[in-house]
Amino acid sequence: MENVNWYNRQIPNVGDIVMVKVVSVDEAGAKCLLLEYGCKEGFVPLSESIKKRGRGWVKLIRAGGLKEMQVLSVDTTKQQLDLSPKYVTPSEAAECLDRFEKGRRVHNLLKHLAEEQAESLQYLYDTFVRPLSGSAWTTFEELVNLPEEEKWERASALFGSDIRDSRIFASLLSLLSHQLVTKPVKVESQINLTCYANDGVIAIRAALQAGIAVSNEVHVHLVSAPTFSISAMTQDTKRTLKEIEKVIETIETSIVQSGGKCSILKDDVTV
Repeated sequence: MENVNWYNRQIPNVGDIVMVKVVSVDEAGAKCLLLEYGCKEGFVPLSESIKKRGRGWVKLIRAGGLKEMQVLSVDTTKQQLDLSPKYVTPSEAAECLDRFEKGRRVHNLLKHLAEEQAESLQYLYDTFVRPLSGSAWTTFEELVNLPEEEKWERASALFGSDIRDSRIFASLLSLLSHQLVTKPVKVESQINLTCYANDGVIAIRAALQAGIAVSNEVHVHLVSAPTFSISAMTQDTKRTLKEIEKVIETIETSIVQSGGKCSILKDDVTV
């Protein structure tokens, strides 16, 4: 499979933070591949690959790993780059990793599509990535979640009016829909439920039963007295949070009427 640039720029600018794969490390420095830029070669001089710590020197990079690097210099004629990990801040590294992961998702998606449709990977990038500004993955996510007619209107605006007749684009949407199926997550709140009246235990049981009756999808179980977990597995977090709120409100109303108390310990934690 051919190497292609993930982005519209052919080569990064000085000062950019890029993700590289460290191919080899020797006494001169480290040879790297810029994965986002068609696997162009970069080099980390020895002085940039070690750092003084205490009385010794610590290697900042090892062969075989992925590493965020800052571009120190660019030879546009030879397309050679000098790199360094020394000046990359934690926030820059996190931003680079997020961009890289989104770019990798797009790349793997288009590789799959190229094999499925017997098309050039470069052609797919030119058709579906180059016309876009910003993150291609973010655009794909937004596109696939639109209502059907809006989806095609948006696609026509991005890729041209004849996109409706493209079997390749139809396959792209199908692959995207499959990848973007939302996985269920657990949403949970925890409450303390107490009642020191004569019928306290009965009142607590009645309050819990009243809460359970509000929603079929929300489950209530004892963590350790007096703490109870109110939870549900869901693909629609926002809607389920509202369901849990209703359950807790019902429990609170019931227990307060019996002279008890309901207090929230953990509020709407997504696990």
